[in-house]
Amino acid sequence: MYRADGVKVKKLFNDLETDYLDGFQYKSTYPSETDGYIDTSEPTEIKLRIIPNPKGYFDALRNKYYYNYTDHLGNIRLSYSDANGDGIVTGDIVVNNCVDNGVDVTCNSYITPGEAEGVNNYYPFGLAHANSNFEKVYQYKYNGKELQETGMYDYGARFYMPNIGRWGVVDPLSEKYRRHSTYAYAVNNPIRFIDPDGRGINSTGVKDNGDGTYKVVSSKPDDGNTGIYLVDENDNYDINKSHQIANSLTPRSFTGDDNKAVVGAVINPGDMSGNDFLNNLMGGNEPNIVKYMANGKGGEQYDFKTNGPNGEVNGIQDIPKDERAAYTYRGVLFSVDTGDKTDNISVIASARDIGNFGAGYIAGNNGLTWGTGRLGFDALQSWQQGGLATEGQTTQMAQKIGHTLGHKKYNDRREAVYKTQSSNLLRGPK
Repeated sequence: MYRADGVKVKKLFNDLETDYLDGFQYKSTYPSETDGYIDTSEPTEIKLRIIPNPKGYFDALRNKYYYNYTDHLGNIRLSYSDANGDGIVTGDIVVNNCVDNGVDVTCNSYITPGEAEGVNNYYPFGLAHANSNFEKVYQYKYNGKELQETGMYDYGARFYMPNIGRWGVVDPLSEKYRRHSTYAYAVNNPIRFIDPDGRGINSTGVKDNGDGTYKVVSSKPDDGNTGIYLVDENDNYDINKSHQIANSLTPRSFTGDDNKAVVGAVINPGDMSGNDFLNNLMGGNEPNIVKYMANGKGGEQYDFKTNGPNGEVNGIQDIPKDERAAYTYRGVLFSVDTGDKTDNISVIASARDIGNFGAGYIAGNNGLTWGTGRLGFDALQSWQQGGLATEGQTTQMAQKIGHTLGHKKYNDRREAVYKTQSSNLLRGPK
């Protein structure tokens, strides 16, 4: 059952009921579950089970906090808790027990289980590996979506079947993607993209300025292609025949939130200012999240789209007013390794992309989940606009790519610490 705005409020499966209230979950619960097992002959009662928090959740029945380790796509890979309450979470510990009988030394090894509650490993399209150990109460797994009793994932707009990599219904824009299956997930590229709502991907048409730069003149909404193509004398292009100069960073790098091309935006493949900005932001001068938020609003240090041609803070004020909108979409070379590039075609990002990628990166690298980061971004947008507001898809797409990379680095650091702790034999068995 859903509210009129699409928010799920109740799920019924056989005789079991789950109620959803702003992230809190009330579930049909067997009395025996309190003792760690399930007697299905018992009558159930509705009890509060899940209380969400930015790092995981609190299991109200078991009275324990659980923390989630997520990867760059939002997949929950590991849930763990401090089971014995000593303030330290450990992995499995290998214990070597050796006995010297005077003739030789005989050793045997055994493993003391750690405090991992559920380990989830996935194939690219979301099917779980056979050795995955799903935690039964908290069912948010692939892409952070809820796994249903049917084996499908609930993406809100549609249900997804990970065993075949397809939706249970036709994609709402299937007629725009004739070279892909009408049920295809993430245009068959689940390593780079997620596909939460079936919205489209746009290509961009540009005119050669004759000086190494190009001017945006058109786009083809929802054609399933992120390429940037040269137009003919009539400002037309064909993604199968026209010369491709580059790919755009996001499916909507050079379209506004109205899904129309930002005509007049200039793309300069030789402009390294975006790379310089991000290398500084992601390098030794990386700001903490408080400093970034304080200096990331419009016209400030980390708002790349309003920087001047030579990096001057709020240099957009020197740009003629009738050119400022297109200036914020100027195209620059993007060379950051996001780990998902599969060809040798250059990537061009708009100036808006650069700033939004940086914002997402900082949030992810500071451990914020995508959902928590979105709340923060929208809160800042609301504050700047003086009322409740949500950032548009153009903004969110670049933020998501940056967040994916930042959160991966954050998780890599956590994993290194986790491995160091779990391999320390001096800690001994618990």
